[in-house]
Amino acid sequence: MARFLLITAFIPLLAFSQTLTFTDGSSHDFGEITDKEKVSHDVKFKNSGDQKLIISSVKASCGCTTGKLDKKEYEPGEEGSVTLTFNPRGKYNKQTKNLTFNTNDPEKKSQVFPFTAFIKTDFMVNGRFMFRYENDAFTSDTASVKLQNNTASPISVDNIQVRNALAEYLTVVDAPPLSVPAKGTIAIKLKIDSEYAPVRTAYTTTNLTITVNGKSTTKPVTTQIIVPKPPATPKSAVPPKPTPAKQ
Repeated sequence: MARFLLITAFIPLLAFSQTLTFTDGSSHDFGEITDKEKVSHDVKFKNSGDQKLIISSVKASCGCTTGKLDKKEYEPGEEGSVTLTFNPRGKYNKQTKNLTFNTNDPEKKSQVFPFTAFIKTDFMVNGRFMFRYENDAFTSDTASVKLQNNTASPISVDNIQVRNALAEYLTVVDAPPLSVPAKGTIAIKLKIDSEYAPVRTAYTTTNLTITVNGKSTTKPVTTQIIVPKPPATPKSAVPPKPTPAKQ
């Protein structure tokens, strides 16, 4: 019996795996691109295990990115690819996104493929709109952000449209046309209607559709409405509970 145990102790344990391995780099940099056209890249991979690899899904980190998978099952040693497409519209400066591959690999069920891009635009919108509502009235009913011209020539802002849940209460203060000098900035101001009565501090996104030199681009801008909380009632100001009469 002891001899049998000694012999079996040296029998190797068989390990089976299905492993997704990126074969053309584990990340990608699109470099400098414009915000006008989509860009694509083929993410190449291989099943480097000895069992069938099943890719259940490929999920993008944002709605601006898609990953098209031709099929889900790959035999040992088989190669494949996913077409990654990134839509930079409405974005600027450096962007970092990723695709997540979900597989049947028990050791690494999810693998992330990150990518970056630097988006050059003719103009940018910087800042956020902030309004303040206190004592049933707006104490700060006008807010502004900066529009920056990135080109070496003046640009003309022909139109600005506000699109969000509060659009009916927001008005552009300085109506176009507006001229922006080369490499210069102007303020885009919004005024909020006094009829709007928020009940709590809230964040939303204001989509500004800005027409520059005849071309329209939508820029999302964070909008904050600050409603301070009323001061807490001091304990001394709270009337004491009546003491029940003794029977």
